[in-house]
Amino acid sequence: MASIFDVTPLTETGMELAHRAVMHDVWLERVRQIEKFGWQNRPPFEWKIILDEEVGEVSHEVCEVYFQGGEFSEKYRKEMVEVAAVALAAIQNYDYRKARLDAEIQAAKEQLRGSSGRVLRS
Repeated sequence: MASIFDVTPLTETGMELAHRAVMHDVWLERVRQIEKFGWQNRPPFEWKIILDEEVGEVSHEVCEVYFQGGEFSEKYRKEMVEVAAVALAAIQNYDYRKARLDAEIQAAKEQLRGSSGRVLRS
């Protein structure tokens, strides 16, 4: 049986399949999170707290294997997928908040331009 630490290179096709499988699992987890919690609009420090909690679960799994012996299980992979999905959520939320702020700034500039007749520089 191959070890989780086996670094034998995969074929290009094998790597593509593995990459797609990981991205698919992360996206499914992201969808599950949206279904469970709804679309979350949080400031970055809250995302950090959530991400830290998920990373803590990965750390717990790693410590159990290291200190109690044994092999990494699917639970380790599941927790890593959750970390990736939370990171994805934080990035999506950052992009959304930035786009919204940029739109508000542009609208304010347009409003000021309309009232004063001159263009503001940023």
